Amino acid sequence: MKTTPPFDFLVPWSTIPEHKKSNFESELSKELRPDHHLFGSHCAAVALRQDCDDVLFQTDSDKGCLVIVHLTWSGKPDQYPDWPSTRFFDSWEDFQIREMIPENENWN
Repeated sequence: MKTTPPFDFLVPWSTIPEHKKSNFESELSKELRPDHHLFGSHCAAVALRQDCDDVLFQTDSDKGCLVIVHLTWSGKPDQYPDWPSTRFFDSWEDFQIREMIPENENWN
């Protein structure tokens, strides 16, 4: 599953340093309830959005191979099953077109 994007990340996204990836992966696993749609999926942290708590994970979920997760940093599952919130992407190109490029164009 470990692949690298075929592009450089544009602001506001940046690659997560290898030594920090486990922090984001650990927090995600703490926040997932058994009824969350990412529960039981392998998720590898890839990139971080610098202006909020959105993290891009590569995943083996059947909903998409990439997912942006808005971590709550509560260290525990939320009372609502849809949190942390997620947005799935089918490919690197899908993420690039629907998320990274538009957000970069709107960046001040």
